[in-house]
Amino acid sequence: MPKPFRVVILVIIAVVLIVVLGGGTAFLLGGRILSRTLDIPDEQLSAATSPGTVTRGAHLATIWGCTDCHTANLGGQVLIDEPRFARLAAPNLTAGIGGLTAQYALTTFEKAIRHGVGWNGRLLMVMPSMDYQHITDEDIAALFAYLKSMPPVDNDVVARELGPMGRFASLMSSAELFPGSAIQHDIVHLDRVEVGMTAEYGGYLAGICGGCHGKDYAGRDGNGPNLTRDPDTGLGGWSYDDFARAVRQGRRPDGAVLDSAMPWYAFSTMTEDEIEALWMYLERIEPKPGVARTGSQ
Repeated sequence: MPKPFRVVILVIIAVVLIVVLGGGTAFLLGGRILSRTLDIPDEQLSAATSPGTVTRGAHLATIWGCTDCHTANLGGQVLIDEPRFARLAAPNLTAGIGGLTAQYALTTFEKAIRHGVGWNGRLLMVMPSMDYQHITDEDIAALFAYLKSMPPVDNDVVARELGPMGRFASLMSSAELFPGSAIQHDIVHLDRVEVGMTAEYGGYLAGICGGCHGKDYAGRDGNGPNLTRDPDTGLGGWSYDDFARAVRQGRRPDGAVLDSAMPWYAFSTMTEDEIEALWMYLERIEPKPGVARTGSQ
C-alpha cells in the first residue's frame, strides 16, 4: 500500500478512536449527574393548620402547574419515553402504591419545590424549581397540606433513566435537565405574601412566568413571547380584557389560539383578582423590545 494511503488510513483510525473514546467518556460523565447529591440545609418551616390551607394549596397546585405534570389526582404520569433520550415521569405524590408521600416531610418537600432536590438529596430531572424559588414558606406549607390530603393513587411510574442523547445533553447543559444544579440555594425566602388585587401580589404570581418568558418578561427565543408593554413585540396594544381573555380562553385579541406550550388552561382557574393583579404588575414593567409574537403565540 502506498505510504500516503497508509497515512490517510492511520489518520482516519486515529480520528475514529478519538471520537469513540471521547464519546464514551462524555457518556459516562453525562450519566454521573443522575447520582449527584446536594446537601441543602433544612428550612425552619411550620406545618399549615389554618382553615382554608388545603383549598389554597389545591388552587396553587393548579395555577402553578403541579397538576399539569403530576395529573389532577397527583398520581403521576410518564412525560418522556424515548430510550435514546430519556425515560422520565412526574412521580406519584400520593400515599398509594408507587407514591412518594411517605418519603417526604415538609422540609424535604420544600427542597424539592424550591431547590430541585429530592428526598434522597439527588437532583430532580426537569423539576422547574428555578421558577418556584420565590414561593413563600406559608404557600409551601399549603401545597404540602394539599398533597397530604389527597386520596392514595396506585401508580408505580417508571424510574428515571437517561439515554445516550440525554447523557450528552446533561453534560453540555445540565441546568436544562437538572435545574437544581444551577439554582442559587442560599437566597432568603419570605414567610408569607399579602394576597390581594395589587401589583405586588401580581409580581409574586408572575414568578413562575420567567421560565418561559424570561426573567425580564421580554420573551425567550423558541419559547414565550414578550409580556412587557412594548408596542411592537409585546402587549402594548392589549387591553385588560384582551389579557384576561388570553388567560381564561387561550386566545389573542385577534382570535388566534395561543401556542400549545402556554398552559392557559391552568391559569384559567385564577380568580378575577389574581388576573387583575398580574395585569397591574405587567403594566409596571418598563417596556422592552423582545421576542415577537407569531401567529400561534
